[in-house]
Amino acid sequence: MSVADPVYRYRNDQTENALFVEAERQLNICNSCRYCEGYCAVYPALERRIVLDRSDIVHLANLCHDCRACLYACMYAPPHEFGVNPPAILAEVRRTTYRSQAPWFVRKRESVRVLASFPLAFFSTVFGIAIVVMLIYVGHGLSSLFHTLDPVGSPYAFISYETIITVSLVISGFSLVFVTAGVITYWRETRGPLADLFRPGPWARALRDGATLRNMRGGAEGCYMKENHASSERRILHYLVSYGFLLCFVATIAAAIEQDLFSIQPPFALLSLPVISGALGGGGLVLGSLGLLRLKSTQEVIATDGPMTAMDRSFLIALLTLGVTGVATLVSRSSSIYGFVLAIHLAVVWTCLMLAPFTKFIHFIYRLLALVQDNLERADKLAVR
Repeated sequence: MSVADPVYRYRNDQTENALFVEAERQLNICNSCRYCEGYCAVYPALERRIVLDRSDIVHLANLCHDCRACLYACMYAPPHEFGVNPPAILAEVRRTTYRSQAPWFVRKRESVRVLASFPLAFFSTVFGIAIVVMLIYVGHGLSSLFHTLDPVGSPYAFISYETIITVSLVISGFSLVFVTAGVITYWRETRGPLADLFRPGPWARALRDGATLRNMRGGAEGCYMKENHASSERRILHYLVSYGFLLCFVATIAAAIEQDLFSIQPPFALLSLPVISGALGGGGLVLGSLGLLRLKSTQEVIATDGPMTAMDRSFLIALLTLGVTGVATLVSRSSSIYGFVLAIHLAVVWTCLMLAPFTKFIHFIYRLLALVQDNLERADKLAVR
């Protein structure tokens, strides 16, 4: 490989500007070839652009669902001298997006990788456990962590409802501020007018696309984790994680409705909506996260971006921990260790809420916004016709 080769120059100049120059080079080759135009939403969106700028590349990167069908079908993929590898280069752009949309104190220190790392999540969770244990200690003493308290199976026997709500609302408000700022910054960079965010038609279609994961079909063959191995497994595992997380949210809302509107206090009956949806949601998170972690361990390196893969693993471990601790609170609610298990679960939930704007938790928001923009562009194109 010669020094004049653009891939060589990019690999030896790992600046953000070099990244976008290389992404533009590869996508321009794709736009000239158009062999993959039917594979996913990225290529029709690419074909609507004659000249690519940074905002276009950011949009296309977040529109990509990493099915990798294009890579294994491409005649110009490595080891070809053109070195076209959309999954890897777009993954790098997505990682840059997370940093550029992050709060200034994160962006300034180039610390998104640190915040996304497993050690930070682990130590943050340990710190969270210490806070929850302290709250329980103030009310009941440390010995209560390993004893049943009345009412048996109720979290409020260990920590008051008011305390749980107050801490949850404060942390959620903190995260919501940064998520909202990131959404506005991202939209202004990739689309422009904020008024477009309030058009209901594109939102309805984007939510449908997101709910069905249609862009993970990889040209109707499924996702590729290895060459010549297309499968729907990744899509199914994403269903388990996505709908598992949604069911956990449903369980939280259902519990709030039962106790605040109908005066039904925990512990809830085994056949109640909070328990059923929570158990199914936690199980989905555990099975889906374990499956995706296994796929990550078997994927071919050529299709990946190393730091993004590390973020993916940390994200999946966080979701797995949420699912395991959530199910554990249900299983142990009548036992003497319920207080200790509850402390761990609350700490995990609060840690994930607090770190969400700075880690891979934010990716589904940018991906949804990319789907909204894609549907806006399609609607505008039809309107012109």
